[in-house]
Amino acid sequence: MVTRAVAEPTCIEEDEALIARRVVAGDHASFRMLVERFAPGLHRVAVGLVGAADAPDMVQDTFSRAYRRMDSFDPRYRMSTWLYGICLNRCRDYLKSARRREVPTADPEPAGHVASAEEETDVRIDLRRVERAMRQLRPRDREILVLKDFEQLSYAEMREVLGTISISALKVRVIRARARLRELLR
Repeated sequence: MVTRAVAEPTCIEEDEALIARRVVAGDHASFRMLVERFAPGLHRVAVGLVGAADAPDMVQDTFSRAYRRMDSFDPRYRMSTWLYGICLNRCRDYLKSARRREVPTADPEPAGHVASAEEETDVRIDLRRVERAMRQLRPRDREILVLKDFEQLSYAEMREVLGTISISALKVRVIRARARLRELLR
């Protein structure tokens, strides 16, 4: 269960509260809107935690669980952090299961300019090294890095997703996880 600090709602959060009420009332178009808005970020989190092959299942399960529990959404908080929390817990459960112990790799597509074949090969090699190193991290370190560095969440948002941990403790965990990653990349 994710515990969150009390925050004043923003305009976006008020919109999210309205959408949540509509979903609870059976408005499928509102739920589809949530899926379209939040699926890309949830997919990135799931890829970072369980790998590309299993990420779509984690995202689908996240939305399935969110739909069933939409009436428990607290409109004082952001929908994104609530969904990230569900996704994170789903990925944790999956990784704890006896079925999986290792995160598979996927060949990421380099973004940006059109690269030469040599540049593209170098980028792929570097990304594979990072993926291998990420797989060697403890799951909690991988979670921290995915939320902070991949999703670029603020420390306050990370606290909402992860629970009762303090912001200062989060900062220390990020520093330590980055140091472990750098060590593995050497």
